[in-house]
Amino acid sequence: MHEEFKSFVQTRWGVKDDWCGSVKQFTEDLRLWNKEVFGNIFYMKDILYQRLDIINTKMASIGISENLDKLRGELWSELEKLLAREEVIWLQYSKATWYVDGDRNTKYFHAVANGRRRRNKIEALKLESGECTYDAMEIMRMGSKSFEDLYMETNTYTGSLVFGCTYPRIDDVNLRIWGRSVEDNEIKRVLFDMGPLKAPGPDGFNPLFLLEPMGKGRNVST
Repeated sequence: MHEEFKSFVQTRWGVKDDWCGSVKQFTEDLRLWNKEVFGNIFYMKDILYQRLDIINTKMASIGISENLDKLRGELWSELEKLLAREEVIWLQYSKATWYVDGDRNTKYFHAVANGRRRRNKIEALKLESGECTYDAMEIMRMGSKSFEDLYMETNTYTGSLVFGCTYPRIDDVNLRIWGRSVEDNEIKRVLFDMGPLKAPGPDGFNPLFLLEPMGKGRNVST
């Protein structure tokens, strides 16, 4: 939504020869751009509210002036941009899938996101003695031990596995189908079937970013 974002992507995306290198470099550049250009919208929103309060107080005491009215309009316009960006941030946190562009329900998304955090957070675990512990370090230790016990080998010797059956042979037709190269329209179909704001991989880039046309002549596989 930032007016400089598309030009930033066109300049910084794909500077490396390989995909992984490009993603890593772009992520580092994007983190710096976020800090220096995009900024902290929550902090900027508070500043704008404070400036609007000052202007409203002045206009209430000395009356409406052309300069103050113009400045207030500019601040309100900037505030609307920040509120729209804040809405998208909370929408991504909330993982809501029914969102329609133009909705303005940041308070709901905020509540949903906080609800997800509460559901996903382990605040207590029951000890073997039957008592509950709320200590974060103890909870981490018990969680690690639980998975260690789950996946630890109790018997180092395992005999041969006999299934008593054979697997069917894959015919040549299916081998050719499954071994062929993936086509661009297949990649496009998979991307369009994904939730636009969901991140399918650890790099954090969502399908909306991948599908957004950043320049002339680009296709989905680029």
